[in-house]
Amino acid sequence: MSDPAAAADCPVPMAADPVAPPAPKRELSPARADDASDAPAAKKAKSEAPPGGAADASEAALEPKPEPKPRAAPKAMTEEEKLAAVAAKIKEQTERTAKAAAIAAQKEADKMEAKIAAQLTKGQEDKLKKAMKVLASELTNVTKCVAAKEAAEVKAMGAGISPADLAAFVAARSGKSGKTKPGGAAAAAASAPIKSTADILKEPECPDDRLPARLIAYEGDAGDRHKLMAWKKEVEKFKDRVDRERDAYVAKRKKALKAEAAKGAQALHKALAEVTKRLDLLDKANACVVRAQKELELVKERGEQLQETLALKAKLAREKLDAKNAVALAALDQKLARMEGRKLDEAKATVEREAAKEREKREAKEAREAQRKAEKAERDRAKDEEKKSRAAAREAERAALAKKKEDAIKHKQRLAKYPIPDVELAAEFEEEARLKNVSVESLGYKPLPTPAPVADSPFLADEAALADFLGVFGDALKTPKGVGTAAGVRAVLRAPEKDDLRALYRALLKACMEQAVIGKGRNVLQWRRVLSDATWPEIARRLLERKKVGGAGAEALARAPWQSLSPAEHVLALRGLADLALGADKPRAIIAKRLEEAQALRYARILEYNAEAQRRRAVENKAKEKRKAIRAEAAAKRKAEKEEKRKAREAAMAAGEEVEDDDDDDDDDNDDDDDDDAGDAAGAGDDDDEGPTVDDEEKEEEKEETPEPEKKPARAPRKPREPSPEPSFELPKHLREYEGHPEDRKALMAWRAELNKVSNQLAIDKREYEKRKRAELRKQQEKERMERLRREEAEEAKRLKAKAEEERKEKEARKKEAKRMDEDAAVSVRTKSLGKDRRHRTYWWGVGGMKGMLYVEEVDGAWGVLSTRKEVDQLMDALHAWGNNERALKQALQRRVHTIHAEFRKRARAGEENGDDEESPSGVAPSSERPSGVADESVPLAAARAQLSAVCALAESAAQKRSDGTLGNPDGSLWRDFSARVASTECAAAAALASTLGDVEEALRAAQVREFMDPAEAEARAAAAEAGEEYESDEEEEFLDDDDFDDEQIFGDARDQETYESKAASGMIYPIFDTKVERAKWREGVRGDAPAAALAFSVAALQDAAAPFLRALIKHPR
Repeated sequence: MSDPAAAADCPVPMAADPVAPPAPKRELSPARADDASDAPAAKKAKSEAPPGGAADASEAALEPKPEPKPRAAPKAMTEEEKLAAVAAKIKEQTERTAKAAAIAAQKEADKMEAKIAAQLTKGQEDKLKKAMKVLASELTNVTKCVAAKEAAEVKAMGAGISPADLAAFVAARSGKSGKTKPGGAAAAAASAPIKSTADILKEPECPDDRLPARLIAYEGDAGDRHKLMAWKKEVEKFKDRVDRERDAYVAKRKKALKAEAAKGAQALHKALAEVTKRLDLLDKANACVVRAQKELELVKERGEQLQETLALKAKLAREKLDAKNAVALAALDQKLARMEGRKLDEAKATVEREAAKEREKREAKEAREAQRKAEKAERDRAKDEEKKSRAAAREAERAALAKKKEDAIKHKQRLAKYPIPDVELAAEFEEEARLKNVSVESLGYKPLPTPAPVADSPFLADEAALADFLGVFGDALKTPKGVGTAAGVRAVLRAPEKDDLRALYRALLKACMEQAVIGKGRNVLQWRRVLSDATWPEIARRLLERKKVGGAGAEALARAPWQSLSPAEHVLALRGLADLALGADKPRAIIAKRLEEAQALRYARILEYNAEAQRRRAVENKAKEKRKAIRAEAAAKRKAEKEEKRKAREAAMAAGEEVEDDDDDDDDDNDDDDDDDAGDAAGAGDDDDEGPTVDDEEKEEEKEETPEPEKKPARAPRKPREPSPEPSFELPKHLREYEGHPEDRKALMAWRAELNKVSNQLAIDKREYEKRKRAELRKQQEKERMERLRREEAEEAKRLKAKAEEERKEKEARKKEAKRMDEDAAVSVRTKSLGKDRRHRTYWWGVGGMKGMLYVEEVDGAWGVLSTRKEVDQLMDALHAWGNNERALKQALQRRVHTIHAEFRKRARAGEENGDDEESPSGVAPSSERPSGVADESVPLAAARAQLSAVCALAESAAQKRSDGTLGNPDGSLWRDFSARVASTECAAAAALASTLGDVEEALRAAQVREFMDPAEAEARAAAAEAGEEYESDEEEEFLDDDDFDDEQIFGDARDQETYESKAASGMIYPIFDTKVERAKWREGVRGDAPAAALAFSVAALQDAAAPFLRALIKHPR
């Protein structure tokens, strides 16, 4: 808006003629109808043109207009007056412009100085706050140090330092610089007296020097000097031993007392050192407080100086600027520079940055306006280009659709050859990658994730197999509860109490002792007869060795008691028994029943799959027909619309009106049909697939396909409303500059009055317009805010709905998976692997109840685990469905993926709650170390001694019935001696018991030889004995010592026809061992280092074999 005063004083044109009237202004001619420069204007001119044509319009435009009334001529001015007036006006305008610029520059400078002062003040306040915060922190530290010093003093007094000594120590330290060593209190405590030797000998723990009753006085025959001397030597020996023990006790006690005294002195030294440390820390804290206080005072002093300097500078700035004030301001600036230095530069830089930001905002606003205009021009240009690109786009879509059909057919033909062996598939991908010079991963053949290795993999496999067996057959075999999972087996193996482990062994051994498993024979019958709580470990070992199973577990049972075996050895032994127990009656019946149920379930699933496939096919056909009907209806509607457009165009052209070209192509009607054909081409051959086979029931069930809803025709998008041009509040052209004569005061005053009136009205209109714009802006912002909130709420509701739907689907899928797995578990004998990958690695999940991880078995037998959901997802993404193995593995994982993820989350929660993870890769297998401590073998040893005593008692009875000395002295003293040896404490050890057992067997063997000896040979032996000679019989010794002679190899199982019960009932005398080989094998188990269970088995076997022999001797006395 121009200044009215300036407009009034503006110079008149020098070329103006004061006498001649002003020339009439020629009006602009209206736009011609044939002018193509502005299409909308041309159309408007054409529509408004009179029927007479363009010539009449041109003549009307060229008609002369009436001339305006001439103005009154102003008073004439001389040439010098005109020049002087122009020069004065230019000078005045220049001075006014310079003055306004100076005022603006001064305001800007004052504004900059105010901002700089504000920045400096704020920086000073920050320094003051920081100094106060540091002082408060140091005071808090002093309080803590005082509390710590007092606590250290209390601790020192508790350690035995008196308050006086402690005070003296503190005073001595305060009077010296540096550290001070502990004083007399600690030294006095270190030199405390130790007990004397007499006091130590009076302690109750000291060995007693009193003689026992038998060594106080000699009670034997005084004439027997040998016994008397032996008694004296024993007394001296006892006194020497007691003296040595007492001396050793005194030395040990003195050493212990010295150590206790040294430890107390060390504690005193440590307490005094802690007091010294706390005093040093307190001194340092006090020094820090002093420094912080000085720093705070310095900051306050600098702040006061800064405020005084800024106030003085502001005062001088308000006064008139002269040389004195300029010098004072320069001095103040130098003072500020010295006081603040870098802070002043930073404050100036900050103010300059803010000013630059304001300039950038203004420039950005201007740029946005220019951008808006450019965008509008670009939109107009894009509209024209859009029409040109539609045809090309439709042609490209048509070509893409044709290519899509061709690709779908090629893809279908390629898929017809798959799946193929994984090795061939890998070779194909490698060859394709080599030809294309790309990586195999870029072709979609991704690498498999690497599982985390598991320590002790063979043990893990055996443990899982054992748990799997017990989970299926445990109830039928009456095993302990909870051993149907690997965790349960691990708990039983690691339990300190071995009752459950013993029960598990006995349950499996009972099944293995059936004839269908172990067969029949004299050894087997004997094992069944002698099986007990004392002999079962040895029978289990012999059974495992006979069937060549159990491996290291069986070898460990032969070397050590069963309680001392490591978990790995237990698992091997139990795994061997479990493998044998599969042949028992109950497991075989369970297997047969489950196989029948599995066949029935398989048949039912095939029927269910066929019914579901037929239902899906019917739904798909119905949806396809509905889509075709919808497309046909849409095509008919488009055709009718095009016909209406064609008729309208023809009518407009007949009326002589211009019409736009029809941009629609005739091929648009066939787009949907082409899409349908593409879909049919992609799905061609679906009905030609083979019917469901037995393996089809393992495929993932597809989701039910619902028909697509009818789509409404899309509404054409509305064109964005062009922003209405903002009104201009500038003065009209005749009010911007006074064009009348400067001497015409009346005209000048009228012009000024009109100028004031119009200016006021424009100001009012501008305020109203800005007020209305602000209201509209607030309304638009509120509307946008509400729309944004509504959109955010809708998106959140949609997200929650999608999440709930996903959780529902996952829950249903998991429920279906759980139902299917329960059905499979009910009819399965052992857990089936999920499948194999391209490297022939086997994947296991759920074996032995281990569902918290996915186990991977390498070809070499090593095991690894995938323990996270990310790893399982990577595995499923890497498995390729074109390979035989990976196709089956991927389908198996897809059927169980929701359940696997749920079990992973369950394991993670259990690990967080319990603090450990039973199935972690580092701890999945128990330790292979054996239990610490000595195994309790009291039960088998007691049983062995009781049975051996029974054998000796029976032999004593037989000896009393045989007066011919078949079993030694007829009074049975030999067997009473054996019974006494067995009952003595020496036989509580396995070695002594083994020795006694061997002697008893030798005596029984001698009795058997005498029983079956020829009478002549007996007489010859008696005569040789009376003559003091040794009787030799080459024939007998050769026969008896021939270890290669084995009746079992010659006669086979002929002797098995005579049962143990028939031999006992016949009353005939049978040998204890039929062959030397049988006896030799028995004696191999009689070792001093053998486990107690092995000795118990040997005793039980000897009792089982010798009892009929001894009872027959009793029935046939001599």
